[in-house]
Amino acid sequence: MSHDPGTFDVDEAIRDAHARVRRHDQLRSQRRVVAEQLTAVEERVQTYEAGFAAERKDVERLERGGFARLISDLVGGRETKLQKERVEAEAAWQKLLGEQQRRDQIAADLAGMDSELAALGDARDRYDYAVNRKAAQLTAAGDPRGTRLAEIQSLYRGADVDLREYTEAHEAGTITEHLLGKMEGHLGRAIRRSGADVAGDATNLSPWADYYKHKHLGAADEVAWAAQRALDVFGRELADVGVTADVTLPKVDTRWFADMFIDNIVIDWARHRRIQHTLEEVDDVAAWVRATLAWLKARVDELAAYCESLSTQRSELLTSE
Repeated sequence: MSHDPGTFDVDEAIRDAHARVRRHDQLRSQRRVVAEQLTAVEERVQTYEAGFAAERKDVERLERGGFARLISDLVGGRETKLQKERVEAEAAWQKLLGEQQRRDQIAADLAGMDSELAALGDARDRYDYAVNRKAAQLTAAGDPRGTRLAEIQSLYRGADVDLREYTEAHEAGTITEHLLGKMEGHLGRAIRRSGADVAGDATNLSPWADYYKHKHLGAADEVAWAAQRALDVFGRELADVGVTADVTLPKVDTRWFADMFIDNIVIDWARHRRIQHTLEEVDDVAAWVRATLAWLKARVDELAAYCESLSTQRSELLTSE
């Protein structure tokens, strides 16, 4: 970066660059919140899509006829039932449409933030340049503030880089923790259904336990793929702060053959223990992630306080006469 010494107003450059840095930091903070909102809305869209598909299937089944229509005709009120299903399908569609529109708006907001952040990408470099020019001016004039300002700026730059790296690691860990929590939830529900399945072999109380168990195991397996990717990203971010981590999630056993064709209490108990063991391993990984997040948060808070202290000292030097 070069400027004409005759026209370069260092004080104005510092004010302008400082405003750009503040805007950049505000946008980064806002972006984290908006990104979390987008993730939550995308999850709701998936839920509403499944709900609408189920409602539409109910309507089509009654409209098409077959067994569902026969039962409705036998008990009476088929048209009433069909109308009710159409109303529920329309309500499900409106709910889905509203959430899709919200998702698109949030995605557009996020894209706008990313565009502005890209334009402000050199904010810190501009500020560093202006402050260093100010320090050089003061030193050349024999003002002792110049040396101290250059020293503080160097310390701040290093601490600020560390703060951003620890913050990025913490953000990656937070995403990982969320996905692991979802995986734990599905596995926990699968275990409860599996327990009912084991009891059902002896009591015949849970004929649907296999279905729901495999439903939750399949959901856990889908989340596991995203969670493993998040763990890999988390590991790379941790490497930037000097921590080595290579964590692999256990495989979720989604095989259904034995449950369908060799269904007995021995097979069901063995499957139950495998699910428990998988959940225990995932719990161990989640516990490590949460402990690492607590350490990262403490380090982020420490660095933020240090940067704030240096920033205050720098401002005092820049404004003092």
